Amino acid sequence: MQGAVGRPHVMRPLLTAAGTFGALVAIFFLVTGPVRGSVGDVLVILFLVASLASVRVGTAMTRIGGVFLLAVGIELFQLLELVGPDAPAIAHAVLGSTFDPLDLLWYAVGAGVSWFAEAWFAR
Repeated sequence: MQGAVGRPHVMRPLLTAAGTFGALVAIFFLVTGPVRGSVGDVLVILFLVASLASVRVGTAMTRIGGVFLLAVGIELFQLLELVGPDAPAIAHAVLGSTFDPLDLLWYAVGAGVSWFAEAWFAR
């Protein structure tokens, strides 16, 4: 299958990125509690991996590994408690403000889901 601009399989990751972005926005505005955090953590990993795949950055494993390490790094950054309650909302949304070890589990689940997505992208 030929995708957009003559590159094979570019539509699958692009549609995945768009769909997960839409789901993330919906979750952000419509869902609260632990579901928001856990599902959001999984989807943000998939969104970033699919976005990188849609523009062909790296290999599948470097995309998944790089995004996972970035997420873990941001989570560990929260241990420094640099994002306080008076920080802008965007800082809370992007960097978070409270370390939660369960987030690391959900990032790993997101990496696993991304591995299956990458296999689908390559078909």
